[in-house]
Amino acid sequence: MSDSRTLREPAWQALLRWLRRHRAAYHRYVAPVLRRTGMATVVFRLYERLLALGERGDDGPDDGLPVPSSHLRVLVAGSPSRSDFLATGTAGCAAVEQLFAESGLRILDCGALLDFGCGCGRILRHWHSLDGVEVFGCDLNAELATWTEHNLPHVTVTQNGLAPPAPYADGQFGAIYAISVFTHLTRELHLSWMADLVRLLRPGGRLLFTTHGEAMLGGLLPEERSRFDAGDLVVRFEGEAGSNLCNAFHPERWVRERLVQDLVVDLYKPGGAPGLDPQDVWVVRRPDGR
Repeated sequence: MSDSRTLREPAWQALLRWLRRHRAAYHRYVAPVLRRTGMATVVFRLYERLLALGERGDDGPDDGLPVPSSHLRVLVAGSPSRSDFLATGTAGCAAVEQLFAESGLRILDCGALLDFGCGCGRILRHWHSLDGVEVFGCDLNAELATWTEHNLPHVTVTQNGLAPPAPYADGQFGAIYAISVFTHLTRELHLSWMADLVRLLRPGGRLLFTTHGEAMLGGLLPEERSRFDAGDLVVRFEGEAGSNLCNAFHPERWVRERLVQDLVVDLYKPGGAPGLDPQDVWVVRRPDGR
């Protein structure tokens, strides 16, 4: 006999449950049709709105700072959950600090720290007690950047464009991290943003970024998987670059040979770290920045 809760469940909630369970099937069968009909963007925006409406009534820990709306949380984390937003931000912040340390850089020694693609401060909020370091954030989305600017007083926030340059001076930062940013860029933007972010590093500075590697390939179509296995970057919905609809998948070989070929790779962690998984994590620096 069916559960009475299931009988009362709105159709849009049932659809969201189906999409979560059958994400690979959606990408294989539904997404190609939406691409051909030009409806992919409209449907995806509707999906994000419905997802925000499905927020669970969870409070999570209180860190004393404002928490963004469920809609903004969905745009950044793909989930409306308040507790998940705070927990993954806490774990991600700890992971960023640890990964920089493993690469040879202490956050406390970086002087200035940039969260590139900061969203509504999922990780940025957790640097509020960082002493002796200037904390900056920037994001393409004006709504996200504005919320962060108005609600996280320990951060200097700026909006950036889809293409470089970033609104900062050469050599301004000792540490930059870009979590789930290159995962939503076209091939050309990968290369231009990597060059620009390296421009922002001071001698000895490090850039941490994440990519979609082997752990993220479940929904690829056969022809996409063949290109990935051949070592080529795969990008979906290039016309929506900078949004969650655009997704890039990165063979390790392509990252090493094309994206960071002129840089020193201090750290590579397939499958990521707590708060950053299942994306691959890279930490790089300029060859002249010892």
